[in-house]
Amino acid sequence: MKGRIVRRAFSLIEVVVTLLIIGIVAAIAAPRLAAASSGSRIEAAEQRLRSVFQTAGELARARGGTITLQVDTDADAVFLFDGLTVDRSTLIGIARLGESPYEVDIQTTNITDPNGFIIIDGFGIFAEAPKIRIASQDLQRVVTISVPVATVAGSVDDQGFDGSDPGLGVNLNIAGLNVGLNLKGSGKSSK
Repeated sequence: MKGRIVRRAFSLIEVVVTLLIIGIVAAIAAPRLAAASSGSRIEAAEQRLRSVFQTAGELARARGGTITLQVDTDADAVFLFDGLTVDRSTLIGIARLGESPYEVDIQTTNITDPNGFIIIDGFGIFAEAPKIRIASQDLQRVVTISVPVATVAGSVDDQGFDGSDPGLGVNLNIAGLNVGLNLKGSGKSSK
């Protein structure tokens, strides 16, 4: 019997047990893999949204002109337009978040314009800072966009800036820029 080669094969039971173990591991891993994939899509979409808003502000400053940005919840996209006219001829960019690689839904925004338009002036100042809710499968996230927003606050008094000189003092804060004006009077009141 020396010279005889013995072949050993897997039994049917060994093959079935191996396939059963592989099936159990796959059933446990698949939902976790899907959740991780949704999470990475949400992260990527959030970064893309922030990038689009930053680019829009920089573009408005570079051009010294108005840019109109539209967050379209129906198309799951963000559109950039040159100027205040919104049509195909002024379209300069689109970020499609509903398509690969993001595949997220833009669900809601807090943008006051019913069509989702935000105006950015030539200084890169936005009309408002939006919050945008995005979702992928069962994950949701609210993205708060931090941009310079046009705010005007001020005060007027009749003491001047330092309180010593009669006159008219006007203090304005426009989008973080403090502007002061002091109009000195004669110090006499006319009656």
